[in-house]
Amino acid sequence: MIIKYVFALILGAIFGSFLNMLIYRVSNDVSLTIPRSFCPNCKRTLKWYENIPIFSFLFLKGKCKVCGFKIPKYYFFNEVFLSLLSIFIMFKSPNFLDFTISFLFFTFLHYMAVLDFFYMETDIRPAYFGSLLILLYKFFYFNNFSILFDVSLIVFLLYYLKEGYFIIRGKDGLGEADITISAYITSFFGLNNFIYILIFASILSILTFFYFLFIKKQNLQKLPFVPFLYTSSLLIYKTS
Repeated sequence: MIIKYVFALILGAIFGSFLNMLIYRVSNDVSLTIPRSFCPNCKRTLKWYENIPIFSFLFLKGKCKVCGFKIPKYYFFNEVFLSLLSIFIMFKSPNFLDFTISFLFFTFLHYMAVLDFFYMETDIRPAYFGSLLILLYKFFYFNNFSILFDVSLIVFLLYYLKEGYFIIRGKDGLGEADITISAYITSFFGLNNFIYILIFASILSILTFFYFLFIKKQNLQKLPFVPFLYTSSLLIYKTS
């Protein structure tokens, strides 16, 4: 039994490292295939042992061994967090197929949330692929065709909520990415659970807004919403 948790830990660390590369390259418009992994400061190509998830950060003491550039701490956090999350998903999953679907769902969502958190925009392509994968899984293994209605309803409601808000306030309240990712989350959790996720995410975003307004004395004009959806999804998954 211990082997499957070791596997989950290693898999999570590998995907965490891969997401670090993906987030950097997508946000900086760098090719995903070339060049090989490099230091973003001195552009030196990294050795193989500098790419080992988790351990390379510790071994290098969080900085490039040549130019001393400090590696962002969220690189290390991503690898550790996804390793722990992968172990938890393995613990919750009744079989390997369920683990695979759940792991990919949260990995894609983590990637989109981190991008939104740092850059106030995200890459929604994984949401399309992930939604298709989850729907096919539920169609063929559970004969659950009602999930398609759930996803369609969420898209319909959020789209017209977005349009209504724009008519009243003259600006967007929800982005298209928020709607797409909401549909993606619904495909995994279903309509009822997504409603709870949306409520929790809204509460968290309001509390964050007031925190910055009254404690930090900063009037934020915009908050990234995907991280709140992600956090709420983790809470619902943990309690389900």
